[in-house]
Amino acid sequence: MLAAGTTGGGRSCPEAPRAHPPASVRGVTLACVTTAPPPAGEAPAPLAYHEAVAARLQAEDAAAWAALARAAAPDAAALHADLLRHAYRLDPDAHPRVHAAAGRAAKALGVELPVSVYQAEGGGAANAAVFQLPGEVVVAFSGPLLDLVGDDELAAVVGHELAHHVLWSARDGRYLVADRLLDALASDASSPPSYPETARRYTLATELYADRGALVACGDLHTAVSALVKVATGLREVDAAAYLRQGESADPASGSRGHGHPETVLRAWALGRWHLRPTEGDAAAATLLTPALDLDALDVLDRAVLEGVTRGLLEDVLADSWWRTEAVVAQAREYFADLDPVPHTGAAAPAWGTPDAGEPRVVPDRATPSTRRYLGYVLLDLVTADPDLDAEEAVRRALTLAHRVGVGAELAEVARAELSLPAATWRRLEAAVAAAAPRPEPTPEPTPEPEAGAGGRSGGPA
Repeated sequence: MLAAGTTGGGRSCPEAPRAHPPASVRGVTLACVTTAPPPAGEAPAPLAYHEAVAARLQAEDAAAWAALARAAAPDAAALHADLLRHAYRLDPDAHPRVHAAAGRAAKALGVELPVSVYQAEGGGAANAAVFQLPGEVVVAFSGPLLDLVGDDELAAVVGHELAHHVLWSARDGRYLVADRLLDALASDASSPPSYPETARRYTLATELYADRGALVACGDLHTAVSALVKVATGLREVDAAAYLRQGESADPASGSRGHGHPETVLRAWALGRWHLRPTEGDAAAATLLTPALDLDALDVLDRAVLEGVTRGLLEDVLADSWWRTEAVVAQAREYFADLDPVPHTGAAAPAWGTPDAGEPRVVPDRATPSTRRYLGYVLLDLVTADPDLDAEEAVRRALTLAHRVGVGAELAEVARAELSLPAATWRRLEAAVAAAAPRPEPTPEPTPEPEAGAGGRSGGPA
C-alpha cells in the first residue's frame, strides 16, 4: 500500500494487504512509493533486513517454513468475483492514462505479467493495493487517488504496488514466506514479544522497499516524494524539495515508530538517501528499522545480538579464574546451559566489542539504558552467586570489568540498591576502580614556532 492515514472517527486505516487476497476489496487502503538507481527493467534488491529476518526464521523453524512455502496459491476466482461486484474495472481503451502508467512501471521494474487495474467503491482516503495472483497482478485504487496525482506520479504509485509483487516473487517467494510466518507468529498469544516486533519492522522494511520501486518506476525523486505525500495527505499541491528538507529535521536517528508504514516524512528521507547513493539508502533503512538495542523492544535479530552480548559478558568474567567457583559457573549456566567457563586459547573473533583478542568486549553503542541496566544485573547475579567469595572483592572485580565494557554506572547503581555494603566500603571500591581504569595517553605539547627576532630567523622577508 502507498500511504497510511486516518478515517472518520480517528481510526487508523487498515494495514497494507499481503500478497494473499482479503475477503473483500472494499475499503482497501493504498500505500507505497518507489525510489532508486538500478537500470531500467531491473528492480531494487531486497533490503538487508528482509534477508536477515528470512534466514533467521528459516533456521529457527525449518518445518513451519517448508509448510508455508508449499501453501496453496490464493483463490483467483474468488478475488475476481469480489472485484467485479465491488470495484470498477479500468479498461485500457477507456482509461489509457492509467494503463500507460502501469505499463511504464511494469517495464521499469521488469514485471512481465499482465497488470489489471480497478477502482474500489466506497470513497474513503486515497490509496492503492496490490493483489498477486497466478499469471496476473491486480492493482486496486481507492478514494480520489487518480484525481490527485499527475501522470508521472501515477507511475510512481503503480511502481510502489508492483514492487510488492516483485519482492514477494523474488527467490521463489522467500520473502513472502517470511511475511506469512511472521503474521502467524505475531498473532499467536504464546509467541515471545520479539515476533510481533519483528513483524512490525518487516512490514516497515517492505514499505521502504516499495518506495524504492516507486522511484525506479517514475525515475525522479521529487515526483516519487510528491506522489507519496499527496496520497498520505490528500493535498493536490506538494513541495517535494521542502518535504525532503523537513525529513532532515524529523529526528530519523530515533527510528520509525510506525505500524504498517513508517512515518511519511521518514520514508521520504530514506528514499532521498537511497537516491543519493544506494549505500546511504541502506544505512538510512537500518537507522529507521534498528535504531537501538532496546531490551523493551527486541526483534529476533536484536534478540540474537543481546544473547551474544550476554554470553560474551559472562565469558569475559569467567576468563578470570578467581570467579570460576562451582556456584558462579552454575549461575552463569542459568543464562546459557552450554556455556564453557574455560576461555578458549588462540585468537578470538567476538561478535561484538573490541578487536583485540583477550580484551573485554564493549557493549554496543546502540544499547539503551534499559539494556545496559539488564547487563548490570547479569553481573550482579555473578557477584552474589557464591556466598563464600569475598563480597567486596567480588564487587571490585565486577565493577572494574563493567567500567571497561561500558556498564560501570549501571552495575554501580543496581549494586548499591541491592547490596548492603557500608559507605566506607563503597569509598574503597570507588578508589580501587578509579585506580584500575586505563588512563588516557598524555597529549604531547606542540613545539612553539620561534618568533622572528627572538634568537631565530623569521620565515618572512628580511
